[in-house]
Amino acid sequence: MPNASPPSRAQLDYLSSWVQPPAMSPTTTTPTKLTIGQFKARLPEALAIVEKGGSIVVTYGRNKRPVAVFGPPPRAAKRKLGRFAGRFGVTIGPDFKMTEEEFLGS
Repeated sequence: MPNASPPSRAQLDYLSSWVQPPAMSPTTTTPTKLTIGQFKARLPEALAIVEKGGSIVVTYGRNKRPVAVFGPPPRAAKRKLGRFAGRFGVTIGPDFKMTEEEFLGS
């Protein structure tokens, strides 16, 4: 059996870059891909990215099949204020007076 020598520094650097999860950056526009284990281990970092508007794809299995996407909630659509919105307006004059009791109907 041949005598095995320890790996060189270059081999260790190559292996460590291959094993380490990708850097999580909120500034990228493409979603960050993490396995389920990486996602569980780095949950606070993942939530910080999502809070800043980024998204994260969680993958599973040997083929790294996407199983979930985490991102910021969708923005609410601008609501239309009814059928007659923008067709008429209400103006209250400067001499209008009403007490709090009258306003609250007490």
